[in-house]
Amino acid sequence: MKKPPLPSYKEYRADLLNGKISWPLKPVPYTKEGLLSFLPKSQKQGWPWNEEVKPEEYKTIVGWPKITVVSPSYNQGKYFEETIRSILLQNYPNLEYIILDGGSTDETCSILDEYREFISFCKSEKDRGQSHAINKGFSLASGKIYCWLNSDDYFTKGTLKQVAYAFLDKKAQFVYGNSYNLKEGKLIPSISPIIFDRYLCIPGLAQPSVFWDSSVHQPIWEELNCTMDFELWMRIAKGARKKYINNFLSVAHVHDEAKTYSSDVKMKQKWQEDHERQWKIHGPVPTWNRLNLENRYIQRLFNKFFFLKNLF
Repeated sequence: MKKPPLPSYKEYRADLLNGKISWPLKPVPYTKEGLLSFLPKSQKQGWPWNEEVKPEEYKTIVGWPKITVVSPSYNQGKYFEETIRSILLQNYPNLEYIILDGGSTDETCSILDEYREFISFCKSEKDRGQSHAINKGFSLASGKIYCWLNSDDYFTKGTLKQVAYAFLDKKAQFVYGNSYNLKEGKLIPSISPIIFDRYLCIPGLAQPSVFWDSSVHQPIWEELNCTMDFELWMRIAKGARKKYINNFLSVAHVHDEAKTYSSDVKMKQKWQEDHERQWKIHGPVPTWNRLNLENRYIQRLFNKFFFLKNLF
């Protein structure tokens, strides 16, 4: 398999820190009382507005591994506060949160100003797109566990605790779970398939519910506009110790601006261009129909005998 053109994190990090910010970055503040009373007040109810994960839930383990969450952002201000609060109010005791905004012109910057003191690193400037922003964020990462959460998605309550425990208990390198799609106020379950190396060429994972060990991380392929997550999984999940969490770890807003759900003709063209670039690197799959049939049959077995999923 050929390698896609990947950037240098060293150059990105030097540019972002500019000799003025120390690295590793400061962690998200942690208090035994929890962050809810310190964050900006909200009139909204429920998670993540007036609820938080209780800090005492983390007393069972002393050395929680550092988790780095990166949020790329651009003009998603109407969703972004929910994203930020869903990360901070996990009250995870060893958290690094990095936000790279592409120069938003909506309410995003005012939201960032309100939460800046609780964020490890935050910067708003023009970039070359989502993949570029994600790479810039990971160039600053110092965690043991990595993930990214887009500015129109959010974590469910207790996600980071579940994920960290999976890495610790199962010695996993690649952890994934289920997700919800939120459409017109209704939560629609999206159940993750159980993934095997043989079927990594078949997409199916919900990006905001995927986490991986820093030891297997590789940069995002920046030429990709839509399939950057799927292509990354093909590179870093192969051969990695995988663990499925049979729970809903995230919520993705379904709206016209979201790449995954857009009906725009230009966006559909970008998806097609991404697939063509991807297969030029990873090569064609001459047995695609057979692999797809095998995978569908296996996933049906898991759905019929759901308890089998807990073995993975």
